This record gives sequence, structure tokens and C-alpha cells, in this order.
Amino acid sequence: MRLLVEDAGKPWFAGWLSRICDLSGDDRGTRWVGGRRVRWYLGHAGVTVLHPDAAGARIYYHVRLTETRLPSGGFRWWWACPGCGRRVDVLYLPLGRDRLGCRRCCGLVYRSQYAGRRGGRRRHRPRVEGDNMLGWWMWLKR
Repeated sequence: MRLLVEDAGKPWFAGWLSRICDLSGDDRGTRWVGGRRVRWYLGHAGVTVLHPDAAGARIYYHVRLTETRLPSGGFRWWWACPGCGRRVDVLYLPLGRDRLGCRRCCGLVYRSQYAGRRGGRRRHRPRVEGDNMLGWWMWLKR
């Protein structure tokens, strides 16, 4: 079984960073991500992070931030994943990994993807034939 999101440690949300910067005006700080202490410095169009790698040596690199405008006139921050460049809200730093990454780059899956019956992952609705709606109704009540 692959590594689960729930077991990867505390994630880092771009929305959290935007709220901290807006409310307190801070442009630097420390955050625990995946069990490691990550120091961050807000710069132009991104964040410079400093943390120990899997072997314990200190590394630093830049993580880009992008933003989207909201209909209310504000904006929302997103991470540009350092691994693949995708726009994501959450970055992880699981054990054995040297850099922050999105769920796909870290190979993480949700526990709910593996829940269910032996043959498949999802619950399928019963087949409705004719006027027999009892099976459909019982499935909805679950």
C-alpha cells in the first residue's frame, strides 16, 4: 500500500500563509511541515524555504506562489509545486523526501481511496429495474 496523506504529517496550506501575512504582516516565520521545522521567507512571487533534508543537512530553495482573483475583489494564493509546477493548495514533506511537493509528486493517496469492498474501491448504486425503487431508496439511506 502506498503512503497515505493522513500519515504524511502536517501539510502546508497556501491559504494559511496568505491569512498569516494579511493579518499579522509577517513576511517570515517557522512552520512544522511533515514533522520537520521549515523556516520560510516571503519574497517577490514566492517563498524561500529552509529545512533539513532526509539526511539532516540543511537545504533551501524557492517555492513560487501564484494568485487568482476572486469575484469579491480579493485574491487567493496557490503554490506552484516545486516538483511538477502544478497549481496546488497543499504541499507535503513526508519522511524520506528532501523537498516539499504536492500530493501527486509525493505519491500520497487518501485512506478513503482504499476503503470499501474487496473487489473495488467505490460503492456502486443498485441497478433499478422498472418500478422497483426500494433498492434505490435503501441505498440512499445508507
